[in-house]
Amino acid sequence: MNGRAMCWIAIALAVSWGVAWAMKGGSSPEKVCSLAFSNGYRLERVPVATTKAQQAHGLSGRASPGKGMLFDFGQPERLAFWMKDTHFPLSIGFFDGQGRLIRSEDMEADSEHYHLSLDPARFALELPKGSYQAHQVKPGVAMKVENCTNF
Repeated sequence: MNGRAMCWIAIALAVSWGVAWAMKGGSSPEKVCSLAFSNGYRLERVPVATTKAQQAHGLSGRASPGKGMLFDFGQPERLAFWMKDTHFPLSIGFFDGQGRLIRSEDMEADSEHYHLSLDPARFALELPKGSYQAHQVKPGVAMKVENCTNF
């Protein structure tokens, strides 16, 4: 086999490995959940970022926010988010270990400004900008994660 053929085989293997990696634990969430809020608001089939790779990538590089994204860190911790490579504005909410909203704020597109939870939070929920205000999800409103499925 000549060098050129070996090169094409190596490229094909690298591409197939990359696709397999992305499908198994890459940066795209593999789980969706329904979110029920104590004020009656409900969201269906929201992607959930649970791995460090998924959480680091978030909604960056997408054309739209879609249904948003829930970030589940497992245990409450102080969280920091930014909007680098995210081309649309979002609102973020930080939820404590019991699922109660601690605080929310709007985030501008393509910004490297940090948005902090201030207090330990288990969850962060990114939604299209203005969603928290539009649906009256205010500090103290509780969020319940339910009906999770892999896709």
